[in-house]
Amino acid sequence: MPETLNRCPEAINICLTRGDTRPFGFTLVDEAGAARNLAGYNYVLTVNTESDPTDTVNQVFSAIGSISGNDVSFNLSALEADQLGTFFYDLQETDPSTDILTIAKGEIEWRQDISK
Repeated sequence: MPETLNRCPEAINICLTRGDTRPFGFTLVDEAGAARNLAGYNYVLTVNTESDPTDTVNQVFSAIGSISGNDVSFNLSALEADQLGTFFYDLQETDPSTDILTIAKGEIEWRQDISK
């Protein structure tokens, strides 16, 4: 199959509620919309206060994804989920040959919860 020339990551914004630790994630499909086989792949979601950081100084956290079928989910700890405001993230995929590709990025917003 020929390689797609556009390798820019998909722009996807995420909205969460502060303190919620229920997993959230992504369903990955190929260009035809069919489920991708993710065996041997790894995924990392990194959150930063800057949209275009030059280093890790303002990195909030990185979370490792769990794979089930063609779904990648992230289960944040209570500390990781205790955010408020708009941050920036990217989702990087490492394939079985250890090549890395950023497949999604965007804003991740945590809104204030009511329950304490």
